[in-house]
Amino acid sequence: MEGHVTRMLRNTHHPISHTSLGHAGVDKCAWEINQSFRLKNVGRKVGRLIASCDICQRVKHPNRSLDIEERSRVPNKPRELCSIDLYGLLPTGRGGVRYILVRFEVFSKYVN
Repeated sequence: MEGHVTRMLRNTHHPISHTSLGHAGVDKCAWEINQSFRLKNVGRKVGRLIASCDICQRVKHPNRSLDIEERSRVPNKPRELCSIDLYGLLPTGRGGVRYILVRFEVFSKYVN
């Protein structure tokens, strides 16, 4: 890459001022560059820059799925398996309440 193109890519990716993207990913940087410039293979060039960015390699989370075993648990009798969830954001109720805690008995599908 030419010097001025490399500088432009770095200035778009690295946080130099309050208007910069602050180590954004490939898609955001490429979109921002395409708003003002026509650059051939911009996604590939930004990808190479980000792959060599020390801060991004140390801080950013990987974009790959984790190997987690998925288990489905089916209860055989009542009260063997319960589930809870928060339901909301609701209109403010008494005492400033905006959420409801829901308990769900999976076998009978009873909500209490």
